[in-house]
Amino acid sequence: MPESRGLFTLLVRLVVQFLILSVINLILINLPMLKAITIPGSPITLPAVISLLIGAIMIGILLGFRQDFVPMLRRSFRGYPQAATIASSAIILGIIITAYTMFEAAVRPLMFQFGWVYPVIFLIISLWPLVTLIITLYSSGRPIADWAAEKIMQNTMSGQCESTRCAACGAICVRSAKFCPACGVCLVPQTENNTICKACGAVNKSSYKYCLNCGAPIEDEQYETRVSI
Repeated sequence: MPESRGLFTLLVRLVVQFLILSVINLILINLPMLKAITIPGSPITLPAVISLLIGAIMIGILLGFRQDFVPMLRRSFRGYPQAATIASSAIILGIIITAYTMFEAAVRPLMFQFGWVYPVIFLIISLWPLVTLIITLYSSGRPIADWAAEKIMQNTMSGQCESTRCAACGAICVRSAKFCPACGVCLVPQTENNTICKACGAVNKSSYKYCLNCGAPIEDEQYETRVSI
């Protein structure tokens, strides 16, 4: 459970950092004053340089995230080692896409008539993590199904544990039930401080003369149904 919270914390932190950097980048590249500034002797604008720098920061964050997230994921899902491979490939692919998007405005103009090579280079670079991700996902169909079935079984068993046994007849009842569905005996622990209304089944204090739920009179005869569990 602590490992799961750690994974969630890392994911939330990554999303927040990326959102903040994206907003900063959007503000800066759209300032008309910055758009008008170009580097002397170069077709690159200042906003393009800013995007390149912010992109480099994003890539650094992703690399650090991968270093922390993948080992933690591997420890959390020992029965499903492919999860770490999928996460690692997805993060590497995200790094390549981030670099392509954030570096384009600064790098592509420098390639002049060979600008068409820019996406080709990144496509070639992305083939390895992309193919690894697709193959691992395809081959993980059965392990994912087995893992999901195991979790469902665990939840089902956990739900069965949330039951109680009737002290009068021994039948298994839902823990939240007030009366046994087999024999009708009251299942709520009876003490000198509470009793059950025969009319609606609500729990009342023994000092009450009328039911707080339905208003029916609480008579002494109701104490005969008390069963402590």
